[in-house]
Amino acid sequence: ATLVDATQDPAAQPFVRAIRFADEGRFHIRKFILGLLEKAVQRNVAVYEETAVRTVEERGGRSVVQTEKGTIATQYVVFATGAPHQVFADLQQYVTPTMTYVVNARFTGAAPIADCTYWDTGHPYQYFRPYDDHTIMLGGADARAGERQPIAPYEKLQSYLKARWHEPFEITHQWSG
Repeated sequence: ATLVDATQDPAAQPFVRAIRFADEGRFHIRKFILGLLEKAVQRNVAVYEETAVRTVEERGGRSVVQTEKGTIATQYVVFATGAPHQVFADLQQYVTPTMTYVVNARFTGAAPIADCTYWDTGHPYQYFRPYDDHTIMLGGADARAGERQPIAPYEKLQSYLKARWHEPFEITHQWSG
């Protein structure tokens, strides 16, 4: 990663400064996760999506998970979640739930940035990269989960795009995490 100045690197324009991540690896997260799940299932790993967990305890060297639908006893348990569950209350003091927002902006012409990944130096910072030849993926407008914002996050991201790139664009997708 390098801190770039627009006077030294035209790819940083229209920004004064940005952090540039050249040659950063990219992959399709959904294909990656589905591939992991396929391999796990081939190895007899059970996957329980959208399953509310009530309690987790250790009994006789096994993890026992009580769910809304029944009990699972196994040697290993992996919780793949964005925040610790209430059964792990002692961890919650170390986590600040934060939401981030992302839009894909498709430009009429070529995407107006170099093929790199960028973070600006604002607070909160925005992050962006080309998605394809005509589209920028822009994320940011981060805020504490549940916190009311004076400007809707997707509007903030659109304003960010308009202020920096004056070419016409259309928002094709938006999501949060």
